[in-house]
Amino acid sequence: MDCNRLTERIAGFSGRHIHFFDDDGAPCMLSFPAFAERAQQIVQRLRDAGLQRGERVGIHAANSVHWLTWDLALLQLGCVIVALPDEIVQHYGTAVFDVFGLRLVVLGTTGRSAQFESCANVTPVDPRAPGAIELRAPAATAQFDERGSDACALAFSSGTSGVPKCLVINRRGIEWDVEHYMPVFSPGGSDRLLLFMPLTQQQQRLLAYAAYWHGASIVLIAPERLFDAFTTFQPTLCLAPPLLYEGMHDRFLGKLDTLSAPASWALAQLRSALAAAPQALAAPLRRRLFKPVHAALGGKMRVLVTGMAPIRRSTLEFFAETGLRLYEAYGLSETGVIASNTPADQRIGAVGKPAPGCTITIAEDGEIQVQRQQLQALGYFLPQQGTVDWFERDKPLGTGDIGEFDADGFVMLRGRKKEILVTSQGYKIHPEVVEARLNEAAVIVRSVVFGDARKHLGAVVVVRGDVTAERRASVNAEIDRVNCTLLDTAKIADIVVTNDPFTPQSGLLTANLKLNRRAIEARYFPSWAADDRGGRERKANSAAQPVTPPATLAPADVDFVQLVKQAWEHVLDIGTIDVHANFFEIGGDSLCAMRVISRLQGKIVTALQPSDLFIEPTIHAIAAQLTAERHTLAKAAAAAPSYEEGVL
Repeated sequence: MDCNRLTERIAGFSGRHIHFFDDDGAPCMLSFPAFAERAQQIVQRLRDAGLQRGERVGIHAANSVHWLTWDLALLQLGCVIVALPDEIVQHYGTAVFDVFGLRLVVLGTTGRSAQFESCANVTPVDPRAPGAIELRAPAATAQFDERGSDACALAFSSGTSGVPKCLVINRRGIEWDVEHYMPVFSPGGSDRLLLFMPLTQQQQRLLAYAAYWHGASIVLIAPERLFDAFTTFQPTLCLAPPLLYEGMHDRFLGKLDTLSAPASWALAQLRSALAAAPQALAAPLRRRLFKPVHAALGGKMRVLVTGMAPIRRSTLEFFAETGLRLYEAYGLSETGVIASNTPADQRIGAVGKPAPGCTITIAEDGEIQVQRQQLQALGYFLPQQGTVDWFERDKPLGTGDIGEFDADGFVMLRGRKKEILVTSQGYKIHPEVVEARLNEAAVIVRSVVFGDARKHLGAVVVVRGDVTAERRASVNAEIDRVNCTLLDTAKIADIVVTNDPFTPQSGLLTANLKLNRRAIEARYFPSWAADDRGGRERKANSAAQPVTPPATLAPADVDFVQLVKQAWEHVLDIGTIDVHANFFEIGGDSLCAMRVISRLQGKIVTALQPSDLFIEPTIHAIAAQLTAERHTLAKAAAAAPSYEEGVL
């Protein structure tokens, strides 16, 4: 692959399209040649404005064909694309111009776009918008030295509890994965590759480049339209976080719970028989038995890939049973693809064998270290200093993950070197940081935090003396204090308070007096390893429990409260939900949030986004936002000038 030839390559695929929903929700498509022509027009406008190779341009917009058009044009020009997610704009504001040395910001409508409305050197993301492009004066510190000659983007990691790290993306690393890794899934002219996660993620744009180069069509949508896109556009290739697949698996299990005893027995017998039957006979029967699962994915899906966080083994086994192969892969933003299961070589429970051009070694402490022919990133950009911490090209890069090879060369992940937790939404949490904040309290002897692949964190808190009601109240107050410092989607929700001594003799400390986290979790959170019906029942029961409302509440129209309540109950499949219950504590997740907002947008005109639900995760709070929206519109209408008939 050659990034410089992408536009030329796309222009030659006359039968390929980008499929998307327009602003009115209608399905649309744009041919690859027309897409390439739009990108070429932007290239010419930028050249006329004086933009040079290596200069930086920011893009701050929601997923759209326009986003991809600017991205393609800037890639062809050899510019450095700075994909600005909302949290970066929230952190730096308009200082992003100086911090990242931007000559231009391409702007769409997002939760933070209003911050740029009064700024110069901003152009609409819609390339058809009229007007000349005006560039900001070039920053003296914006150019990289010769080590950054192949830089094509600044991208941000998924982040820890602080500001996400900024990576200098390597053009040659992108080209390597597109040319050597993606072909293992045989993308081609009959395929449609689904893109639904934010295009600010470098991984998503890598998938787009692979589609351009290999001639696969693209389905590009906003996350909240995911399930509509499956049935409308019938994609054939999908990479998604475990949450999507685990959610589908959970819904299937929920349906099983509703079957009568005879029907449940008959289905179990049929599934056992298919498991023992020859593949040639079982495959069509499996597809028929699991037809609703295939239909939910559009009916034409042939390759499903997951990564980004651990996935339940039972979910992988479920998809294998349906005849829909789900391939687990492993990679980092820093390295690119490290290992992957493929159609030719798959093992459930492993993350696959090393990807082409990747050499994996295991250090003495069990850390996975990687050398690739081309890393995806060249180093970390340090915004405050304006410098780069460059990676050493000929030295293995530590991943921070603990792993090993099995007898057949498959990579098995066993944990994280510094016990970094990755929630089911893909957010990274360093438990030692959270524990240090908890341990500041006098009432707490020690704490241990868990939450890998979970929707929220859990904590074991050891207190001094007896576990009295007073001490429990003090611990709860400290949990509230620390939760204020954590991401809204990664707070501590499950707590075990104990006065048990942690010793090597009890197995809760290692011989060198370090926490034995696996032993602690097994003792205090045994149910977290189980995916049983009891968990689903507890979720429904907790949703129905009355919740103490906050001391002060924003006004919410009763009709909006009822509308939001119905949306939650429909999406979460729960009969009655308290209006002050926390969405994520009663079983909600990021995909459910998208469905809730999509359902509301189908009922009323609103600017609400799924991110609003992460910030204010109660029915009353969302209804209050809708109420405030309506009042704002009413004031605007009242203030608008009126004209007598015939004046205009």
